[in-house]
Amino acid sequence: FSFYSISSNLVHFKTDLINISRTTFTSNILQGKKEHFSKLCVYAILKLHDEIDLKHIQIIKHLGHNLSDSYLEEGFLLTNCIGINMPKCIENARILIANIPLNTDKIKETGSSICVDSSTKVTELELSEKEKMKDIVEKILQYNCNVFINRESIYNYFEQLLVEKGITAIQYTDFPSIQRLAQILSGDILSTFNISSDNIHFGKCNLIEEILIGEDKFVKFSGVAKGEICTIVLF
Repeated sequence: FSFYSISSNLVHFKTDLINISRTTFTSNILQGKKEHFSKLCVYAILKLHDEIDLKHIQIIKHLGHNLSDSYLEEGFLLTNCIGINMPKCIENARILIANIPLNTDKIKETGSSICVDSSTKVTELELSEKEKMKDIVEKILQYNCNVFINRESIYNYFEQLLVEKGITAIQYTDFPSIQRLAQILSGDILSTFNISSDNIHFGKCNLIEEILIGEDKFVKFSGVAKGEICTIVLF
């Protein structure tokens, strides 16, 4: 349903919603702060417009500051940071989202080792690994994206290659977060690079930027495909 069909006077409508919201707060902790938190909840809901999906309202708990410092942040926040030497602000992002191990050729057994009898062979092994990483980067380039988000780890040399190609990388995203992010950005999650770009949906948003909340870094996505997304930051 549409909020605006309920009342032709938005100011009165907001006031009614805030009053209703205030009556639901019974915790003694919020005594003296009910007005503030009622407004946070109402303003977050109103940002959804006709898209009544509470998944579009994110809630992040953060240590520090006072409870009354809690606020409403535009966009979706990812508890992470952008790669080293990469731009901290990207406009008109075309995002490739993946859940792909980038070390598939490495031995997985704990405590395993490789024995070599010369430094030359060590160098050869390192070069071989780097060539494999270059091949993966070339596959990513075929998708013509400017942002690569992967659930799995991205190694330093791999990041260096992406920087050289003008691609921003974000790594170590837990699976629930990457699923939610894909939904919000209207993008697919790749499990292999052997899929044509014609057969996948890329995530899109107007702006990606790295921000600080207290001393912690977050990646903020705003202007996303799913309309107005917001985050309630609780202290």
